[in-house]
Amino acid sequence: MSFSHAASYARVLLKRGPIFCVSNFIQTGWFDLIHRTNTHIPMKPEEYAQRPADFDHGIWYVCSRTDEILNALKIVERMSGRHFPDFQFFDLGSGKGKSLLVYCMQVSGRFLHRPVGIEYDPHLSNIAQKNLHKMGFSEIAEIVVDDARRFRAQCTSERLLLFLYNPFDWSVLGEVVALSQDKETILVYIDPRHEAELLGQGFSIAHSKRGRDPNRNVTILHRAPTKRPASMSMPQETP
Repeated sequence: MSFSHAASYARVLLKRGPIFCVSNFIQTGWFDLIHRTNTHIPMKPEEYAQRPADFDHGIWYVCSRTDEILNALKIVERMSGRHFPDFQFFDLGSGKGKSLLVYCMQVSGRFLHRPVGIEYDPHLSNIAQKNLHKMGFSEIAEIVVDDARRFRAQCTSERLLLFLYNPFDWSVLGEVVALSQDKETILVYIDPRHEAELLGQGFSIAHSKRGRDPNRNVTILHRAPTKRPASMSMPQETP
């Protein structure tokens, strides 16, 4: 662990207290210890070596808690019933791949469509690729370096399961949900800053919980297919 990371942990300990730190470590750092992966250390905006297109619309990387991912997947499976295997999993703004890894652990052998993580930062996506390889999932799942608004290039199903840990602002999220209008969509949204806007786009809340911290606030939304996705100018690929 570097000095900067140790100092970061010390600041969190002083600000949040020991109970938060222990709970957070069990649900983030412990995952890395068990699986020899690299997912739990945050990456702040000033630490990005590159600034991909629309960088200012993105939120800096923090991984999801293991328990919240697992709980959300259980709820989604109950909601979707026999159709659960046909929902293609997309982690949009996937960072180091934590949610994709947990999904593969939990659902491996049952999904019908290749799960995909989409991350616009090459450094983070490279870490995610290594994590997939370490856990033996590189043959069944995929990390794509791209803008989340191009997720349909990887889409093979008429049903979508979109996982979001507050990865970007509404200017990007609004375009993402517009592009999913012709498909049944379940959206797992951690730290749901744009819940009201999603309700205005035809989503309904299937489950909602609020915890003591933003990474424990989870809303699961559902929208039936409505119409063809809106025609819009897609972002240009980063050279």
